[in-house]
Amino acid sequence: MAPLRFAIRQLARAPFFSAVAVVTLSLGIGASTLIFSVVDGVLLEPLPYPQADRIVRIFEVNDRSIRVQVADPNFADLKAQNRSFAAFAELDRTDESVVGGSEPVRVQRANVSSEFFDMIGVVPALGRTFLPEELRQGGAPAALVSYGYWQRYLGGTPDFASRTLEIAGTIHSIVGVMPQGFDFPRGTDVWTPRELWPVLPARNAHNWEVYGRLGDGVSLAQAREDLGTIAARLKTQYGDDTDMRDAAVVPLRDGLVAGARPAILALSAAVMLLLMVSCTNVVGLLLARAVTREQEFAVRVALGAGRRRLAGQFFAETVVICGLAWALGLLLAAWGVDVVVALQAGALPRVEAIHVDWRAAVFAASLGLLIAVSLSVFVAWRAFAGDVVRGANRPSGLGGHRSRLRDGLVATQVAMALVLVVGAVLLGRSFVELTRVDPGFRTDGVVFMNLVLPRGPEGESSAAAAAFYAALIERLRALPGVESVGGTNAPPLAGGQADGTFVELAARDEVKSFADFGALAKDPERAGWAEFRIASEGYFPTMGIPLLAGRLFAPSDGPDAAHVAVISRSLAERQWPGRDPIGKLIEFGNMDGDLTPFTIVGIVGDVRDYGLAAELRPTFYGYYRQRPGKTASFWVAIRGPDPETIMPLARGIVRSMNSELPPEFRTADELYAASLAPQRFNLSMLGAFGITTLLLALSGIYGAMTFTVARRRREIGVRIALGAQESSVVGLVVRKSLVLAGIGIAAGLVLALAGARLISSLLFGIAPHDPATFVATAAGLLCAA
Repeated sequence: MAPLRFAIRQLARAPFFSAVAVVTLSLGIGASTLIFSVVDGVLLEPLPYPQADRIVRIFEVNDRSIRVQVADPNFADLKAQNRSFAAFAELDRTDESVVGGSEPVRVQRANVSSEFFDMIGVVPALGRTFLPEELRQGGAPAALVSYGYWQRYLGGTPDFASRTLEIAGTIHSIVGVMPQGFDFPRGTDVWTPRELWPVLPARNAHNWEVYGRLGDGVSLAQAREDLGTIAARLKTQYGDDTDMRDAAVVPLRDGLVAGARPAILALSAAVMLLLMVSCTNVVGLLLARAVTREQEFAVRVALGAGRRRLAGQFFAETVVICGLAWALGLLLAAWGVDVVVALQAGALPRVEAIHVDWRAAVFAASLGLLIAVSLSVFVAWRAFAGDVVRGANRPSGLGGHRSRLRDGLVATQVAMALVLVVGAVLLGRSFVELTRVDPGFRTDGVVFMNLVLPRGPEGESSAAAAAFYAALIERLRALPGVESVGGTNAPPLAGGQADGTFVELAARDEVKSFADFGALAKDPERAGWAEFRIASEGYFPTMGIPLLAGRLFAPSDGPDAAHVAVISRSLAERQWPGRDPIGKLIEFGNMDGDLTPFTIVGIVGDVRDYGLAAELRPTFYGYYRQRPGKTASFWVAIRGPDPETIMPLARGIVRSMNSELPPEFRTADELYAASLAPQRFNLSMLGAFGITTLLLALSGIYGAMTFTVARRRREIGVRIALGAQESSVVGLVVRKSLVLAGIGIAAGLVLALAGARLISSLLFGIAPHDPATFVATAAGLLCAA
């Protein structure tokens, strides 16, 4: 304990040095602990299910090697013929309005097949799962609810079995409550049997997510080979009637975090550079402090102190510095977690698992101890190289080799700072390029109101939904200040809905059955592919989507009129290059089960449904009053000067029309901001690390030059006494700093060029080796130096 007490007294006598060293190291330790918490929570921490590493997701793989969801008949064959899985389940997710709790509420519902709970390995905390008589079409509707829904809307009552829920127009008995914290699929509050719904016979209707639990002793490779063999056999058997030529088997955790992995790895590399710069900075501080204490060391050596004892004192002082930096770093990491959670805005999966826990504390402590040992050994070795007593009598203090070491440390800091700043600038320019992309619509003054209507018998519910939306749109148009109103089943930038194959017809009665449609779909001259959307007559003007040719939907296009369609420019250019598609007859009945053909009446501008960075997708729009089968969930767009004023008025209208229908609101600006969230998060994090590293590097240059000038004050005085001009003395110092910066910048450019590939997948509209970025960053850093 005596060395530690002496170390504390020594550091207390140099408060500025101690504070700078502790803060510098705490930045590196805190950032490293923060990223460790992110990596641990998102990528490493096991999923909260029994033997979660045995749970996988299964995809169909088509002829273009694209993974897609699974069709009902293919699921049945894969389930029946495989020899690798202990449980095999399919599910889909829908937003539903649920009535029966303390208030009507909008929730995510998961329709899950019979083996779902065996596959996930979780049983209800209260009640039971579904009985066999509930797992068939026409069976008694039953539902399980989440722990959160049970607490919030059922009051946590133990007699929940006496309650019922109205979901999609059907009364469901509540049979169980899932455990607290169970959240699969993510965001689900209600689980119902998939078997209540009919099986779709088409092998190219990719409607279902499929998951499986590997059997005992079965490896991932064996499961892939097993399902791949079955998929190939089905392709041979059914030919063009199925899109599946292979099957992909992906560990559940990998599937959840795949999109975030590149950004997390890039941020981890950035933090490693930040930590190295902070450690390098502290090494320079310790070496400088060793110079100022040469007289002290010489006296202690003369009094009999050995080098091992002096090195031990270095270690004690470094341990104190690192211990304080560890404590401060933990506080910074805990604060940083809150910042990351606030900034990520959906950019990170499993964000609820990110926290500074005991593992993070142990990681930070281990890192601090490693730094303490490394720094003390290195600094003691360099400080005591040579004769300590003779070194204390040198006018210039530390010898030339030690000056070269300090210079090398400064150049290293500049090099690592340049790498981070180049990465931040690349992301910044990429973000600017992304914001310049035309989304295809106007975001100002538009608020979306999303409604999910109960579904009864197919024809009745669809017609009733269309009539409800028509009346709602009419009443919304009458609100003061509202300029226009329209609706669609899928808002822009929020991901897609249905897509599939359509065919061009020669006559209206050419397709009389789905078999006829399937035969025509095999003809590449007549078949095409497009996204399928439903829209109202006012949707395109409300969103500012331009009409390029023909006309838009009109009230005269009633349910009994000829069915009409509007298509996007990209679809017109791809399917009918150099020709006019207006008047073409199209069959797209596989999207909603209606074989009534469409007549194309208009062409509109393209909209980026899948995000600003995604490629444009050809889109086909049907009129909602003629094709109401896709209107169970509908987004009503309202344009006015003040969306905040419109929302309560619109909510009141919905309540007056259906008191049990809970609307949800999002502005078009919010949708636009959400589409930029991943890029904004990456830029914010890497930018913060880059700026911190740059400041540390510049402070290292400043500290090194200040120390050099202080040590050479006698020499500078002699130069001036001999007639040297002040400008030449200043130039001497400036040249030294620029040489160090130049060496660091040159090395940093090489490192940045080599490491640019790490963030290439995060960039948009700019090359990872963009010359302008590298030159401008190097010049800016040189000027700052």
